[in-house]
Amino acid sequence: MENAVSPALQDRLFAIDFELLGEVQIPTGTLFAAPDSPNSQTEIGGLSGLAYDSVSGLYYALADDRSSDARFYTVDIDLSDGALNSDDVAFQDVTFLLDKDGDRFESGTLDPEGIALTPDGTLYISSEGDANQIINPFIREIALDGSFISELPIPNLYLPTADKSSGIRNNLAFESLTISPDQK
Repeated sequence: MENAVSPALQDRLFAIDFELLGEVQIPTGTLFAAPDSPNSQTEIGGLSGLAYDSVSGLYYALADDRSSDARFYTVDIDLSDGALNSDDVAFQDVTFLLDKDGDRFESGTLDPEGIALTPDGTLYISSEGDANQIINPFIREIALDGSFISELPIPNLYLPTADKSSGIRNNLAFESLTISPDQK
């Protein structure tokens, strides 16, 4: 029985077929200004994570930017013709990530990597931290306006120490993020 699924796996969802629809490369130096602040431009680049919102049909693309411009973009990607071409990608908005006090993060205090959309319409953002600077990784729930909602507890095993006896290693921590099909 080639396609038989064991009883332990029967309730799981599987992706068994993938098709590459195309590729889009955004040239280095491409700037984007949000419609409500045309004088404040950010460079599109270093996109590290992507989350799809099936309700709005939009995507949220997280920029891997350790500066005070840590952000995600709202992106419209038109796949209606079954292919992905450069004119199918339209950046709609930019949202800056905010710390617990409602301010932009200070440069160097996070390393945003992963993004996932919850069924409640909020986002989880992961930061892999920085072992050399003793900056802890985190996973935070944020609103679509970038504001802090909550933070998941991170086990001590992942928290960097000055003597490097435990904790994350640089650029080898919380790289991606997803929510399981059962929303756990």
